[in-house]
Amino acid sequence: MYKTLSLSYWKKIFASFLTLLPQLFLFELVFKILSVFFFVPAGKELIVMMLEITGDTSLYNYNMLRILLSLPGIAAIVLILCLSALLAYFEFSVILTGLYQGYRGKSFSLKDTVSSSVYSLFSLNFKSIPGLFIYGILLLPFQNIYLIPSVMPHLEIPNFITGELSKRWYGDFVLNLAYILIFLVFLLLLFLLPSMVLTGKTFREASAESIRTWKRTGIKGLFLLSILMVFWWLLFHQPGLLPTDFSAVIEKNPLKTLCMLFFSGKTQETAFIGVMVWALRCILSLGFMAVLVGVYTSSVEEKALCSPAAVCLPTQNIGKVRVFLCEKLAVLRNYFRPLFRKIPGLKSLWIPVVLLALAAGLSAMYQYAQTPPAGHRPQRQ
Repeated sequence: MYKTLSLSYWKKIFASFLTLLPQLFLFELVFKILSVFFFVPAGKELIVMMLEITGDTSLYNYNMLRILLSLPGIAAIVLILCLSALLAYFEFSVILTGLYQGYRGKSFSLKDTVSSSVYSLFSLNFKSIPGLFIYGILLLPFQNIYLIPSVMPHLEIPNFITGELSKRWYGDFVLNLAYILIFLVFLLLLFLLPSMVLTGKTFREASAESIRTWKRTGIKGLFLLSILMVFWWLLFHQPGLLPTDFSAVIEKNPLKTLCMLFFSGKTQETAFIGVMVWALRCILSLGFMAVLVGVYTSSVEEKALCSPAAVCLPTQNIGKVRVFLCEKLAVLRNYFRPLFRKIPGLKSLWIPVVLLALAAGLSAMYQYAQTPPAGHRPQRQ
């Protein structure tokens, strides 16, 4: 264990982390934007479709189980479970693989790492997906400590559960006990993701490996990680040293949100603080994962770790997957190519279309600015 806690060892990890930080930060930024504007809305739309098919427009306590156990409900649950688990695994796979490459002194390419992480999804055991969903989409967002997937950044126990328990004399005891047990499970499985990504283990094998890693790490490793967790808790958990709720910036009307960002100084200040806090959270999260990779790789034999370039997929399988995807994309491209050939001057029209869209947006913002929100209108004497 002296190797893990030696000063030269941590200097190497810190230097590799600083080298990879710009590219990993860029990946996190893009992935979180995709999650906010595409992945999460798509999941919500899937739930709405399920409710419309079943004939209900909202979920209530008494009919929630009936809706979820219906055929549309089961289909929606399976889709959401699989897609969200795969997206969370893909995000962590890119980060952990990149950090491992930097730690080993190998050249890092974000494009190649993303590509290999996509291919690694094909090597996942289907039996691991339910466990990944429970761990990555439920447990990690509930704890909200460093390892936070973009597709589910926050999760709380529903109010109807906590409300019903609070009415009982044993309610507070049960809730506190549940929080403690969940946190202990979170600690025991802290090395689960590095084990799955870097060694290609299944969810069950990685869970056991995470517990064994704690045994090899010892009290010193626990003390180091505990300090980092306490630091995160003091910064961001209620009541934290830094603000975490910036929902006031987002309005229901996107156009109103844009106008507030352009014309309201208070909104601009809140948005700026929100961006800074998010950037700090992202950097600390990446740094914590760098520590996890360093601790895990120091306690595992080198031959047990997979090559990050292949992510535990045989070269032949990667070639087959790549050829298969290229063939399917070529079929789609050839199918739609005649359609675009029939539109004359299509390639030269996209610039005017974009300019017209921008002009229309600015015009709409200007018209809205003529009648600002009531809170910003000057009061008449």
